[in-house]
Amino acid sequence: MKRERLAVLISGRGSNLRALLQTWKSQDVALVISSRSDAAGLLHARRFGIPVHVLAKSVDWQQLNKLLTRYRVTHLLLA
Repeated sequence: MKRERLAVLISGRGSNLRALLQTWKSQDVALVISSRSDAAGLLHARRFGIPVHVLAKSVDWQQLNKLLTRYRVTHLLLA
């Protein structure tokens, strides 16, 4: 059975992301994405060794799709 590879979209403090990382295996989270470079949640991801990316607020769906494909993401979570 293939493991799910998760990408998590965050916008702020990252309290939901932190709860996910503490509850789930962090290796299941392939990527954390935010539209804010100062989002505190990005620090949580970095502490767990998870790659982070900051995208523009106006969504470029092709860029997002390329990013999700590159990290072989199977599920997208909003936190």
